[in-house]
Amino acid sequence: MRELNDRQLKAEHEAEEMRREYARKSERLDERQESVQQSGTRTEFSPGEGEESCSSSSTGSRPDRATKPCIEDIRKYLSVEATKMAEKAEAAAQKKAARAGKRKNSRTKQHVDRINVGSTVRLKEGRQRGEVLEIKGKRATVAFGEFRTRVELTDLIWVR
Repeated sequence: MRELNDRQLKAEHEAEEMRREYARKSERLDERQESVQQSGTRTEFSPGEGEESCSSSSTGSRPDRATKPCIEDIRKYLSVEATKMAEKAEAAAQKKAARAGKRKNSRTKQHVDRINVGSTVRLKEGRQRGEVLEIKGKRATVAFGEFRTRVELTDLIWVR
């Protein structure tokens, strides 16, 4: 259970990092667009592998004509990056849903419905067997030798 929570937190953290990265790149794009419009020159842009870059050049009398292809390249690059991040987030959500499905299936194997007063049980994370002394709602009082404790029924595995 703790491992699942750690994995879920890690996936959420990765998704949040991707959102921040996307926001950072969008801000950079906006800043570059403003600087291009103010200066009237094309700026250096280094896209990913296999893509051509926008090189610095003088725009002459028509800055809109010179900056338009560079801005379009930047927008294409950012849309590709946004798609990649969305795909990663979707894959993380699918993994999370798959893990949730597995968790539900594993709980049916614990035979929680068979646990009654007098049943022999063990903790999910332990090996020592104990006897159920009392059940109140979703919690059971279990004696492990001389040691008595209250435990959630979902944390117990029915032995016999």
